[in-house]
Amino acid sequence: CKLHKNDFRKTIIRLEKSVFLSLIRLEKSILSLEIRLEKSGFKLYVADTGLFMAMLEKDVYEDVLFGKLGSYKGALYENIIADAFAKSDRDLFYYSKESGLEIDFITRYKKDISLVEVKAKTGKTKSAKTVLSNKKDYPEVNRFIKFGEFNIEEFTDEFGNIRLVLPHYLAFLIASSN
Repeated sequence: CKLHKNDFRKTIIRLEKSVFLSLIRLEKSILSLEIRLEKSGFKLYVADTGLFMAMLEKDVYEDVLFGKLGSYKGALYENIIADAFAKSDRDLFYYSKESGLEIDFITRYKKDISLVEVKAKTGKTKSAKTVLSNKKDYPEVNRFIKFGEFNIEEFTDEFGNIRLVLPHYLAFLIASSN
């Protein structure tokens, strides 16, 4: 969920230090991640997906066991990927604009600023396509990683960006690499 640090500052800091939560910081511009970091916005992810499931409604357990994730599927898969990245001490950011454009994660992969999108199954990545096709506003971004129910695929798109498509279970390979 998206929150502002001042709302629950002390509690969030304690939970993050206890390794119960992962804090993903808001990146306002994507450019020069370390310089333009917006310190007031962030997302929280539970550091254990089992605990995350336990915090949901009771009926959700049965639904998940039978593959009916409903409205929780996006949050569940995004939490799994965030957890894999956080446990590898990978710096993660997310990007959001009032226009509705949102990138799940931004990180460095193979020394490039890389957009990371997570899909529960398959799906479009309209926000990532918008960023990747706009070299004027986002010149430093040239890599995109998409997780979902996909086969492994890597290619260069028409804008010169490297696109890597992976199944969810391979998140650890990206999370643990430089």
